[in-house]
Amino acid sequence: NHGIGDSFLKEFITKIVQRCSEDMCNPFDILLQDFYTYQIYREANNMDIVLLSKEEKTAIIIENKIWSGESSHQLNKYLEQSRLEYSDCKHLLYVFLTPDGYDSSNPYKWISIPYEDVINALENAIKEKELRIQRAKEREIQKQEYEKQKAEKAKNIEEFWNNLKVGET
Repeated sequence: NHGIGDSFLKEFITKIVQRCSEDMCNPFDILLQDFYTYQIYREANNMDIVLLSKEEKTAIIIENKIWSGESSHQLNKYLEQSRLEYSDCKHLLYVFLTPDGYDSSNPYKWISIPYEDVINALENAIKEKELRIQRAKEREIQKQEYEKQKAEKAKNIEEFWNNLKVGET
């Protein structure tokens, strides 16, 4: 377990939505989803990466281009294929992931994302994990301090009570 939960996915999808035009998606519909419901598939029907949430009825198709160009009609093929494969999805987003974030041949359907956004999303998710760990350590220290003070107070009350009993006799 990587220990970052859904943090990376939230960060990455936020980056995607920030680059979305209004006709591609409603940011609130996407960002208010439960990201724990997503499954991630590699090379699903020749599509490089698919982020799929059946519960949220959302599929995000990612075409990852590492220093190579598009094949003829490749993106249109993926559009058609994904519409059939994920016909029950209310939200279909298409991401064109490249080292420099250059536009695809169809920038009206494909959201261009540079690798830098992936790196930033991962770095933010790791920072969030580290912050959660630090907070957990601080809560544990506070809990131990509270238990120590509670034990001291109980001891003081017991001593006081015992002194009262001794004084009564």
